[in-house]
Amino acid sequence: MYINFVKVVSELTTACPAKKDEILKALNYFINNRDRMLYATFRKAGYFVGSGGIEAGCKTVVGKRAKQSGMFWHVKGAQNVLSIR
Repeated sequence: MYINFVKVVSELTTACPAKKDEILKALNYFINNRDRMLYATFRKAGYFVGSGGIEAGCKTVVGKRAKQSGMFWHVKGAQNVLSIR
């Protein structure tokens, strides 16, 4: 499967010569990170593979501290408080 993927993507560089550098950059990214992209394995083990849980957690933490009623923040002050949080 891996060899077919490389072959197909490499053939794209011939079909789209204007995008050759972009295609090769993406191909190298997937080759170099394939060990981290075991999403089916991670899901089967019960791990979350999306960013939704992290994003919701950040929103909750920031919202709980920085968005309470009547609060007004300057960027520097808010960053200092959130860094501690």
